Amino acid sequence: MGDDHGQYRNFAMWNDGGWRGVLHCRAGAAVKPHTPGPWSAIPDSGEDHEGDWYILTDEEEAIATGLSEPDARLIAAAPDLLAVCKRMVAEAGPATLPLNAAMVANFVTIYVDMRAIIAKAEGVS
Repeated sequence: MGDDHGQYRNFAMWNDGGWRGVLHCRAGAAVKPHTPGPWSAIPDSGEDHEGDWYILTDEEEAIATGLSEPDARLIAAAPDLLAVCKRMVAEAGPATLPLNAAMVANFVTIYVDMRAIIAKAEGVS
């Protein structure tokens, strides 16, 4: 969670090993759009980086390096997770009860996509 400190907002960063630091964001600052997906988690084969993973875009641009495998898989799934969440919100927004067959079919399709994206994030084939 973030704490407001004047014109900046601070977010504590944690991982399995404990405290990682603080991310400082200017309050009310315009947020740039993220790098478009899809992204891929790739093991680093460099001698100095054995065990590290990195994130590649479709254009083979590295956008994150020095990651653990679980972190890399989760980060690589982020654009897909965002897209499926947006689809669910868009579909559920106008939903009224009772649901018609087309709405149920859309929810089932989104659910199946969510399960596949979760598996991607968790490294399950």
